[in-house]
Amino acid sequence: MRIKSVADLPQPARSRAQAALAKLLPLKRAKAAETLRLEQFREQRERLTLAMLKQLEYLNLAILFEREYKFHPERQWRLDLYARCCQLGIELHGGIHSNGRHVRGQGFIDDREKMNAATELGISVFEFWPEAIADGSAAAQVERFISLVSRP
Repeated sequence: MRIKSVADLPQPARSRAQAALAKLLPLKRAKAAETLRLEQFREQRERLTLAMLKQLEYLNLAILFEREYKFHPERQWRLDLYARCCQLGIELHGGIHSNGRHVRGQGFIDDREKMNAATELGISVFEFWPEAIADGSAAAQVERFISLVSRP
């Protein structure tokens, strides 16, 4: 006898198979939802980075910045943008109003640890949110900082 589905199994085996499937399916859905959420987070981060770089390009400053700069000698911490000439890092935060990791307890603490480590290494870090990038205030602040640092 060839079994094509769980319904073809004898009753005791069918109950065990259905129980096993019930345990697996929610995990797969939860994992798929988490994967989708992380993908959306990466896409938003990429859009913010490109928007910021476009504004810096308009100000002739984009050439100074590296993307995803690993700044710590021991940890895997990275800054979204980094200008080596003036030791300026830029962190772009998305999702700050609702479910972003930056507003939840451990995510907030981890971010402060990262920013404190950057400061300890002599890196000034600006942290910007989507509205600051959209209205141009982020790029204006970066421009002011670089002009102050590069004065003779």
